[in-house]
Amino acid sequence: MHEDFLKFVPIYEVNGRNLANIIVEELKNMNIEVNNLRGQGYDGAAVMSGKMNGVAVLVKKEYPTALYIHCSSHNLNLSISYSCNIPEIRNTMGTIESGYLFLNTPKRQIVFSEKLNLFKEEEKLKDDGCQSKKLKLKRLCPTRWVERHNSVEIFYDFLPVILSSLEEMITWSDKDTATKANQLLLALQASEFNISLAIINKMFKYTKPLSIYLQKQNIDLCEA
Repeated sequence: MHEDFLKFVPIYEVNGRNLANIIVEELKNMNIEVNNLRGQGYDGAAVMSGKMNGVAVLVKKEYPTALYIHCSSHNLNLSISYSCNIPEIRNTMGTIESGYLFLNTPKRQIVFSEKLNLFKEEEKLKDDGCQSKKLKLKRLCPTRWVERHNSVEIFYDFLPVILSSLEEMITWSDKDTATKANQLLLALQASEFNISLAIINKMFKYTKPLSIYLQKQNIDLCEA
């Protein structure tokens, strides 16, 4: 199987019938023989995979050999998302997001950067250097769970830096910042948060490579 990008097409009506018509029309306009269609791959959204009026069903009615296959990578994403509805895990992800948002201001980033540089220097003295080359925290992807791996990994690696930064901010004269820093510090020091963070980080070490593998351009159907 070989994939090639064809084109972007503007869409004004997001329903199965319209999308199916546009896909077929655009293929014909590019002189692609639609009678040779052998497969369709989409996510699980109702407009794409619905059994009555989904794009896959409507295209297959006209071209019976165009079998629909749910995107394996998206299936993985859904599986992770459903499994992460555990309150402790969900709360931990929310705390990570709160930590990113709180530190994402110029003044607070300066403190974080200073602490991070000290942390990396200390790590160099211990071994062959700090593993992470990241210089700042990364926001959680709001839609794709498997893409949150880097965000969680960075937060996990730099947790000592974050705690040290918050401890300094607690002493600031800015009462609002000091209060929020103290609240966040307590949340990050909680056993429930740290255990959940370790579990998430461990799990994502398996799911991230799998997600990347499933999106390879040269993977075949049997391997997927």
